[in-house]
Amino acid sequence: MRREFLLNMAPKMRNDCALRSTGATRTGDIGMFRIMGVAVVCLAVTVTAGADVVYLQNGDRISGTLEGLTDSVLRFHGAYANQMEIPWADVLALTTEQEVELVLHERGPLTGRLILLDDRPAVVVDGDTQPVALDQITAIVVPGVEALEVAEAPEEEEIPEEAAEEVPPEKWSGNVTAGATWQKGATDTFDAALGLAVKREWAHDTLTLTSEGAYGEVESQENTERALGELKWQHYYNDRLYHYWLGGIEHDAGRQLDLRLRTGAGVGREFIKNEKRKLSLEGGIGYRRDRWLEYGLVEERVAKEAFESARQARVTQFVNEIAGLTGFDLISASLRYFQDIRNLRFKNDTVTENSINLYGSSHYEQQVFAKSLFTSDLMIEPEIDDFSRFLFFSDQAFLTPLSEKMSLKIRLTSEYVSHPGSGDAEKWEHKFLTGLEYAF
Repeated sequence: MRREFLLNMAPKMRNDCALRSTGATRTGDIGMFRIMGVAVVCLAVTVTAGADVVYLQNGDRISGTLEGLTDSVLRFHGAYANQMEIPWADVLALTTEQEVELVLHERGPLTGRLILLDDRPAVVVDGDTQPVALDQITAIVVPGVEALEVAEAPEEEEIPEEAAEEVPPEKWSGNVTAGATWQKGATDTFDAALGLAVKREWAHDTLTLTSEGAYGEVESQENTERALGELKWQHYYNDRLYHYWLGGIEHDAGRQLDLRLRTGAGVGREFIKNEKRKLSLEGGIGYRRDRWLEYGLVEERVAKEAFESARQARVTQFVNEIAGLTGFDLISASLRYFQDIRNLRFKNDTVTENSINLYGSSHYEQQVFAKSLFTSDLMIEPEIDDFSRFLFFSDQAFLTPLSEKMSLKIRLTSEYVSHPGSGDAEKWEHKFLTGLEYAF
């Protein structure tokens, strides 16, 4: 609350002080108490007038002189302290009294004065004010300060033009998620899940690969068998707008889904993109092919036992039947027996469905508390020729860090299929997972 008050009031108080100092007056009588109040405020603000100000994530505010930003470290000389080196990730906002040179990610250099605009960072360039996200600023050069440091530094060896144009390839990044539950007692259960997400980023392209697998047993009988993989490619026209292509494959025997193949393409836009919050929306068109099983894992086991019992009964019947048969009657009874045994062979039949679908999805991230993260992914795929037939998917997750690389992850996924291929298949499917995520 104190931080928001400072961010809101500091620009306003400075404007009032500047107005008073130039002798400007307003129409009407101004009471003595109001004059004294404005004077006190002006005196308080004058302490930091003409100084640069850093607002930190923990609510602290530091006045002094900015010396520059390099390698994600802000160098700042406090009014009552020595030179400080502040991690750029700890900075909430920054204001400067003079113009500085900014280096923005994918936008190049920009010269202007940093201010606060509606409690958000902004930059004034030739009288024009425009918002700027701190995560887009990669370097800040203060005129005079950097020039002095460069003059004192030894002359660097000239780099050949061919070597200067070479950009080292970006590294792969991603995470591994694992979780398991085990129970031994009145009911024996075991469930395990493993997930892998890998991302590769270039200047204008992003490639993402995700895969998951799950297995479960109840009383030593399998009840969960699931595997999926998805590949997504995004090409950015600028720092927000992009088009994409995706392809995926999925198998979920517990839900009577033998195989699902899907592919699609469309456009997307990142509407919010900063350190605390992200929001992107996508829309496109795609193709899906679903192959549904007649029996799920549990139903398949029961059906197999029923077929096996029927076969045993038919064998017993055949043995008793041929005891007194000879000649043509024996041959006829044997042919009927082999035909019946063949018909009693278990087969898990499938139903295949093909559809052309519209595609819409959203991705949202929100920083919670100091370092925790909440993510939400929603997706809907209605069929083009019948909107009452659709697929809906929701993925909600909460991560809280345990160390620099390890986090505790709580995740809930829900899927709804309005018209599954098998009449016995459940339309809703919910999965809850608690596990550990390792980032690399």
